[in-house]
Amino acid sequence: MKMKIIKYSKKIKEVIDTNINENITLLEIEKEVKINQFKIIRLFKNKTHLTPHAYLMNTKINKAKDLIKKGVAISDVYFFIRIFFDQSHFIRNFKKNCCCYTKTISR
Repeated sequence: MKMKIIKYSKKIKEVIDTNINENITLLEIEKEVKINQFKIIRLFKNKTHLTPHAYLMNTKINKAKDLIKKGVAISDVYFFIRIFFDQSHFIRNFKKNCCCYTKTISR
């Protein structure tokens, strides 16, 4: 059973990482992994301590942080990340995740 959890968790992570530039849904992950979405959440959280959505958000925020450090404009980063409703939603989540504002990173 433990091997199945590890196998499915890796596959779920792989699907999310492969589709990181898209707003992948649980239904799309379900089609790839071939287990139902509730089991996906339970297995992934059991292994990573994050839901698939939280993992996606963290990965995108970390990618945004790297882009900002490289000097990419925040408006361009927001457009590239494409998971947030608007720029203020992006900045709010960035602050919550990184415990700092985007301006602090860009300096």
